[in-house]
Amino acid sequence: MDSRGASGVRPYITFVAAARNDNYEGDFLYRMQLFVSTLAALVSRHRLRADLLLVEWNPPPDRPCLRDAIHWPRDSGLGVRIVTVPENVHRALPNSEKMPMFEMIAKNCGIRRASGDFVLVTNPDIIFSDEAIAYFAQGSLPEGCFVRANRHDVGKRVPMDVPVDQMLRFCSRNVIRVWRGQWGVDERLSAKVRSFVSRPNPARLVQWVWRSAKERNMVHYDVAGAQLPMLHIGAAGDFMLMSRDRWHSLRGFPGLPTHSWIDVYMVYLASAAGLKQLVMPHRIYHQEHEHAEHASRPLTMLERIPAFQEMLQTHKPVSPNDDDWGLRDLALPECHVSCSPGD
Repeated sequence: MDSRGASGVRPYITFVAAARNDNYEGDFLYRMQLFVSTLAALVSRHRLRADLLLVEWNPPPDRPCLRDAIHWPRDSGLGVRIVTVPENVHRALPNSEKMPMFEMIAKNCGIRRASGDFVLVTNPDIIFSDEAIAYFAQGSLPEGCFVRANRHDVGKRVPMDVPVDQMLRFCSRNVIRVWRGQWGVDERLSAKVRSFVSRPNPARLVQWVWRSAKERNMVHYDVAGAQLPMLHIGAAGDFMLMSRDRWHSLRGFPGLPTHSWIDVYMVYLASAAGLKQLVMPHRIYHQEHEHAEHASRPLTMLERIPAFQEMLQTHKPVSPNDDDWGLRDLALPECHVSCSPGD
């Protein structure tokens, strides 16, 4: 496969995301349009050599494909490739009747086919800050590291038809939660405390404490030999950046047919492989949405996965993926949506 992009010039960085037009958790196309529009605008501003590889997984037959459902900005310099994984491929995987999309397997399809020197795996409801794209455009990303970022959740609907700088100011002023290190820190905690003092509700307080403790216990693993005493695993599926060669050496995300915590596995896998963790100081924003659909999906239980347990015991990287990770041997349909100048 030619590693160059559609323009004939190898991208410095490929953004990889997975999606399907199923109105995931409500208002999905709106959130995705903001993701595409802001990314294209900032890539153009900073002249970043970048492309977006979008994996459209198991497209719903009764809805338009993403190529037709999204307005792709013109003259931005951001090339867009859409790789489609059809329904018959989806149905061949375990749990396909319970999960309409296998997010990490889909992202692996993108990583496998990415052309950039570096690959940033993200989600189609993320908005990158101007500082983050400017940082990428410096062209100094480290080869021997994996890069993470603090995710800032925006609690209000982000306005669409405003200049990108105004949109980013709106995001910065409406942050309700920041995902640092191992879990999210609720920026509204002081307001919650005041609310509890004025209207005490012991039952709700106990429920919140129990849920928080449970979530922390689920993601706390001790990997001896890691470069840092605490790995940044909060919202890792929204931002995980490595060189293309490093992604391939690790065989992408563990290709498990389950939901959640697979991104946590990926962070520990990268660290166990000897890669140094670098936490980017620049913000990424996440458009807040419901999470009701998560409850019906099979949850990843890392303590029951032999490969993960072996990694904890041996302190060496262990991936459950074979050499054909990312659906290597399948010729998947692909189209180019050009946002480049003059096209």
